[in-house]
Amino acid sequence: MKVRLRMIRIDMLTGEEETLLETEALLNRDRLLYRESETARQSVFFGENIILERHADVSSRTVLIPYRDGTAEVTSEYGTMEMKTRLLAFHKDQFEWSVEYQVLVQDEISLHQKLIWRISPEN
Repeated sequence: MKVRLRMIRIDMLTGEEETLLETEALLNRDRLLYRESETARQSVFFGENIILERHADVSSRTVLIPYRDGTAEVTSEYGTMEMKTRLLAFHKDQFEWSVEYQVLVQDEISLHQKLIWRISPEN
């Protein structure tokens, strides 16, 4: 079904919060699909594992696994880089999905963020 989506990112290292986009999206139970721009699209799958995918000139696939380390793979014209992910918190209800996670490079935190997808019926 078509929905309205507001995506918010909170940098947990700096406390900075920003709205990344407000757009139309498709919601199909555990999957949310939306366009970031004309050339970039994203999907969020919220099942046993949480999978964040971005398809664009720089693509990524982030697998977040409850209570275990997961992986983040970033692919660009320069090759593919793989990193470890750590899911710290997650939430899913009818109107909001969220994840808080870290990306680690050589066991050092390179990213610690919270992503929030606010979902509302399309008017």
